[in-house]
Amino acid sequence: MNKTVLMLALVSFLSVSLLVSNSYALGTSGRSGFMMLNSSDLIGAFVRDYAGEFAGIVNEVMIDSGGHAFAIVNHGDYGLYGEEGANTPVPFEALRISQTKSGEEKVVFKMDAERLDFGPYLDPTTPINRQREADIYLHYGIEPYWIGSRTAEKGELKEFNSLNLVSAAVENSCGKVIGIVKEVMVDSGGHAFAVINHGDYDIFGENGVNTPVPFEELRISQTKGGQDVVFLKTDTEHLDFAPYLGYPLKTNSRQYEASIYEFYGIQPYWTRSGELSK
Repeated sequence: MNKTVLMLALVSFLSVSLLVSNSYALGTSGRSGFMMLNSSDLIGAFVRDYAGEFAGIVNEVMIDSGGHAFAIVNHGDYGLYGEEGANTPVPFEALRISQTKSGEEKVVFKMDAERLDFGPYLDPTTPINRQREADIYLHYGIEPYWIGSRTAEKGELKEFNSLNLVSAAVENSCGKVIGIVKEVMVDSGGHAFAVINHGDYDIFGENGVNTPVPFEELRISQTKGGQDVVFLKTDTEHLDFAPYLGYPLKTNSRQYEASIYEFYGIQPYWTRSGELSK
């Protein structure tokens, strides 16, 4: 990359940084209650029902191959299910997530706790397929996102554990490792981004730069040993100009999320026909 390109990249980074800073200063979220959350911060959070009663704990965050997230809620009558309880995938649309003043995630199940008790649960011996995922959505009265949407992936469904994705190598189309997955972020509508740590460390420092990438721009596979490998569909130089995040890896700006989608030529999901606005 020559000096002119590097200077343009720096100008791009500074412009996005200013945008994010202004969003924090003005308190603008674009839509009420919008947040982008680190999946690792959600794990371990208590889940309460709409009456404030304890309903379970977020045991994991899973992402499907279309980039839609589920909170895996551990719950149940432990005398009935055993000491490990039951793990039930819940679409983010059925949850309300906020933060306490101390910065801890607060998760509220919008429905009666009995709906959770009768929900489809994870069976380690049965992989989740497209029909199984549809059953999860329909149990909570939510239309599956791929119905009526031209942009939804119609191929094979895969589920990815967010913890396994963190630290996974990211390769370009030539098979060269260009970074690692630093974090998996989920917005309040349940749409996921992989935050890729990359860059010229001589320019950006030893910590590199963290860039959120929509799952639509990634292809994820597993090695024979079960390790996740992430492939970037776009070229590496394109990634260098993309909107990035400072520390902490959080934002409450809908405008910033829109800039991510638009940079990759993807229509923001809340403007797509056939999908609910979040």
